[in-house]
Amino acid sequence: MKAIQEVRRFIWLLVPLLGLIVLLGWAQTGENTGGTGSRVSADTAIRFFYHPAGSYFHAPLIIRVVGENDPQLITAPMSEAGRTTYIRLSEMKSLTQGLERLGLTWKVSQEAEEFGPAFDLALTGKMDITVRLSKSTELAELDPKSICTTLGVLAPSLTTPRAQWEFRKFRLNYGCRVPGFNSDAYPDHYYK
Repeated sequence: MKAIQEVRRFIWLLVPLLGLIVLLGWAQTGENTGGTGSRVSADTAIRFFYHPAGSYFHAPLIIRVVGENDPQLITAPMSEAGRTTYIRLSEMKSLTQGLERLGLTWKVSQEAEEFGPAFDLALTGKMDITVRLSKSTELAELDPKSICTTLGVLAPSLTTPRAQWEFRKFRLNYGCRVPGFNSDAYPDHYYK
């Protein structure tokens, strides 16, 4: 008799818990935990943006795909959208796979949104990582306390020298340790 009462009590506790799990699952509609790697194409671009409170404006870093021998691979122009650096498709696949492994929660829009002016971006108190694919856009937020660790994990995905340098410089903006960084390697960074 006592065992039956224990089973009933357990069931009464289990039913609300299962209901909560179902509700949380529904609340996640429009979100996922990555999976962009298989959809990476020449149209893919990633924007990293974080503006620390009380600091000077930190321009977003935008990473775009170009062809294997494209002359843009050695450039990183500044525009109103942010600093853009260029990588090969294979690097972008590696970078998006690295993002997937982080286990971030992604908000998905069914439109491929262009990156607008940086000064129009909302200041969320977190680092926004936006992945623009050919037919959708995905956004994740990163806690500022984990910026250095997370960007450090992603850094090996970049093999193009200019993109590596720009990513390392971007990390330095947030107080991350970047041993061996040569700030003079690309003097045009400071003039464009």
